[in-house]
Amino acid sequence: SGPPAATAAAGAGSDDAASTDLIWDCVLPLFLKLCDDGVAEVRDEAARTTSKALRAATPELFADPEKDNSEGSSGCLGGAKPVLSAKTSKLMQKLITNFARGRNFRSRMTYIRMCDSIIRESPPHVFTEHFMQPLVRLSWDRVRNVQLCWATTIAPHLRKGTGRLSSNADLVATAHRMAYRLSETDEKKRRVPEERRGVGGAP
Repeated sequence: SGPPAATAAAGAGSDDAASTDLIWDCVLPLFLKLCDDGVAEVRDEAARTTSKALRAATPELFADPEKDNSEGSSGCLGGAKPVLSAKTSKLMQKLITNFARGRNFRSRMTYIRMCDSIIRESPPHVFTEHFMQPLVRLSWDRVRNVQLCWATTIAPHLRKGTGRLSSNADLVATAHRMAYRLSETDEKKRRVPEERRGVGGAP
């Protein structure tokens, strides 16, 4: 039946495979379904578990790129970013298609909250490599609720000295541009009623 150590290792490998299958077959579909729920509170709570769900299903996303590069430097100049498995790539594309680019503005707001979970609970490279660009595009969303969600959710991460992304120049610049646009829009909305009153009150 083989040495005990080999038998134990084989059993552990089998258990790991079964656990991974369970996550992909049951946990991830449930996670995605709850993130698309019709009730806002359910969507928000599900989005808060994004980092945990992805860490369980796709540990390759969370691998330390500097460590991988140093280990692979002998066979690859400068090291290379790990190639994601087909399943992981498909999952990441699904998050972008269904949420970051979702037709319903609520789905896009959910993506912003997914990013909040990733920023809070994951190594920085997970966000910058896989989540940041779609989030930047959402700062230009046509729906004001999405813009406000972006501002209130992401701004705390950009605070100088305390925010985890305070040194991310691209994201800080994006936030400043968004704040300017929002203030411009508010100013225009404020001026319109005043101009109407002026016209209506003219002799």
